[in-house]
Amino acid sequence: MKRKSPSLKKSNVSYSNNKITKSLAVPFLDIKYKFGTALTDPIWKKAVAAKDFEPFISNKLEKKSELYVFRTKKHIVIGFFFHESPENLKFPTVDTDVWSGDMAEIHFGDMEPDPWLFQTGVGISGIRFDSTGNYDKWQAKTFETEKGWGAEVRFDLSLLRLSEGGFRFNLCRQASKRGELSSWSPLQIRFHEVENYGELLFTDYKTALQLKSGKVIAEGTRQIFRVYRPKALAQDGTYRKI
Repeated sequence: MKRKSPSLKKSNVSYSNNKITKSLAVPFLDIKYKFGTALTDPIWKKAVAAKDFEPFISNKLEKKSELYVFRTKKHIVIGFFFHESPENLKFPTVDTDVWSGDMAEIHFGDMEPDPWLFQTGVGISGIRFDSTGNYDKWQAKTFETEKGWGAEVRFDLSLLRLSEGGFRFNLCRQASKRGELSSWSPLQIRFHEVENYGELLFTDYKTALQLKSGKVIAEGTRQIFRVYRPKALAQDGTYRKI
């Protein structure tokens, strides 16, 4: 069912004590590819990858999760694969309830200049959730293997707000049968903490750091960006570095 909404969902601000802000510089790939190949199209080898997921509430992760991202002129394309034993895969008990089985929540948002949150969900059966009702502006193709399940998800860039070369992003996993929740970004109390999300950058780390903090560095890497990226505004209005 398509839900109508005139604007993006506002973020629910809680608090943040993360020592780092995870980041990924998303490559622009102006080449042809086929969508929905279960991550087998050659383009996925050129995507940026992350496997450093964090347990949410529980103390450890039993299964590995993988995240892949690239962008084109019109889309940002997210790929993920969740390792899981076949007997532990859980399909939704209700066809319209994305949260009743194994699923992923994909969040985009930012804190400045105007806080916003765009929340989506993709279930193992292919069922989707969209907090804005713009189902016609993104697609998801799920798949299963003997090692787990995953999906390719493609979003129209018109759904997102690019500010200072990027925006906040997070991917969360629900493994229903095992009762395990995990997240790419470290979270505190819930999945909707934009201030705790990592960042997707549509530029290199050196340029992104200059845009966000005014700091010019000779070499830009992911680690250097994490160290110098402005974490929050101090009370006097200046940036506080982490």
